[in-house]
Amino acid sequence: MYFEVHHLIYCNFEIQKQFIKKLDNIANMYCLRANCHRKIHFVNNDLLLENLNILYEKRKQMYQKKL
Repeated sequence: MYFEVHHLIYCNFEIQKQFIKKLDNIANMYCLRANCHRKIHFVNNDLLLENLNILYEKRKQMYQKKL
C-alpha cells in the first residue's frame, strides 16, 4: 500500500495570488490511498464536495497566515 498527495486547493498562478501562504505546502496537502485520490479527481457528486469543504474548513486559517 502506498499513499498519494492531493492538494486541497489546486495550485496555479492565478489561484495562488489569492493567498498569502504558498499553496504547495503541508497545510494544503492530504495523503490519500490511490483509489481515494482517483475518486476525488474523477467522481463528481455532492458528498465529495461536502467532504472537501470539511477538509478546507479544518485548515482554512492556515492558508491565510504569513510564512
